[in-house]
Order: sequence, then structure tokens, then C-alpha cells
Amino acid sequence: MQKTIHYRGQDIRYVLLQPTRPSNSGSDRADLTLMLVHGFPERGGIFQEQLDALSAYYTLLVPDLPGSGGSPYNPVLESTADFADSLAAIIKEEQIDKLVIIGHSMGGYIALAFAERYPEIILGLGLLHSTAYADSEQKKVNRIKAIHTMEQYGGAAFLKTMIPTLFGPVFKSAHPQVIQELIEAGSHFETRTLQQYYQMMHDRTDKTALLMHLSIPFLFISGTEDKAAPAIDLIRQSSLPQTAMIEILEQAGHMGFLECPGQVNKILTHFLQLVQNVSI
Repeated sequence: MQKTIHYRGQDIRYVLLQPTRPSNSGSDRADLTLMLVHGFPERGGIFQEQLDALSAYYTLLVPDLPGSGGSPYNPVLESTADFADSLAAIIKEEQIDKLVIIGHSMGGYIALAFAERYPEIILGLGLLHSTAYADSEQKKVNRIKAIHTMEQYGGAAFLKTMIPTLFGPVFKSAHPQVIQELIEAGSHFETRTLQQYYQMMHDRTDKTALLMHLSIPFLFISGTEDKAAPAIDLIRQSSLPQTAMIEILEQAGHMGFLECPGQVNKILTHFLQLVQNVSI
């Protein structure tokens, strides 16, 4: 079901799916809510494979972040904390007390900010091709260059060259239509939205202390061909929480949930089961 709330002057659209098949196990999986937070430059619908695989047993909450999909650009949002607060508004609207949050790339940065601001709500947190590290100094320089490039040539031109770099070479060769579809979808983004996202990612701070201080299960997923959130970074971070799962996807780039959705869906299911076992 598509729903909308009004937040700080603009609408935010999101999808809420209730489970269709309550679990027969001792722990009722239907009690667990999972929020999936998309990355750059995406919308909530990019998780369709995950929705199809998980919606039978879990309540799923999938927003279009402000500026993406059906949610208009909101100029008053500047930081990952601001975007985290927009997620909190959706959760409050739906009267959800506890949930698991999994974010892809930029969505992972927002998920970490959410966990920092609302730790009492979080049962588990997944970094899907994302990282708790802040940008390196070189990456910050690259972010600012990209913002200037978008100003000069437009966001669509920037995405045309950027999006193919998100995929591993094997998938890219076998499925060029997927990359082309994402490029075409990217043409609908306002340039100012893409610039807002890049500035937000540039400004975010290191969140590794959060991995140590929150007593919840964490999930880390990367790919052997992931250049944006390298496997070595996630391997290091996975040693910090008390409870953690880590999976490295062979031949996958930064988009493993599209490149090998069946494998990722199994990982997500195992993680959700882990969360339930820990929280019982």
C-alpha cells in the first residue's frame, strides 16, 4: 500500500506491506518490521526483489527519501540526521515501536544516523554496501568536484557515467539493460537533489563508535568488486559489534541486491531470524 505523510513542508511517499502468511514457528515473524532505505540515486522501488521475497512474513516499510521517487525535494534537509528524522516521522505515523533498518549505500549512512538518534527503536541494523566510516579526504574532494560537475552539466549527465561504475564487470556485461534502466530512471532526479545528497554524504561523520555501543545485531554486506564500500572496510567494521553477520558477494559490485538478489534475500532472511533470536 502506498502512503504519504507531510513532513517539514513537503510530502514523503512510502510503501507499507503487511505480511500475508503469518509464521507457524514459535516466534511469530509477522511481529517484525523491516525498513529498507534506498541509496543514491535510487527510489524505494529498487528493492522489489526483496519485497517479493520477504513480504510474506514481515511487515515492510520502504520510503522514497525526500527528493527521490514520489517524494519531492525538500531544501530544509541538510544532514543524515535530518533525513533520519524524516524516517522517524513515518515510523511515528505508523505507530511502530521497534524495527530493523537496512540501508543501501547512502541509505546506510542515514540508517546509522537514525540508530544514533533513536536507539530505543532499533532491533537490528544492516549496512548493505555501506560503511560506518566517514569519507576520506580524497573522497570528500571528489564529492565537491561531482557537485560542481552536476552544476555545469546537469545531474543526468553525471549519472550516465557514474551508474555503470556501481556494478561488477560480470553483471555489467550480462545485463546492460539493467544499467540503462537505472540511467533512464536517474534522468528524473532534479540536479539540486543529487547535489543535496552528495553534500550530505560529504558532511557525515564517522559512526564506528556506534557499532561498539549499540547492543544489537549488525549485518554487513559487500561485494568483491565493490569499490564504493570495499569488503576490507566492512570486514574491519564487523569485528566491532557484539553480534554481527558479514557476507562478501563473489563478483558483485556495489549493487549486490540487484546483481545476486536470491543470495542477498537469503542473507536478509537469516539476519532477521538472528534479530528475532537475540530479541526474544
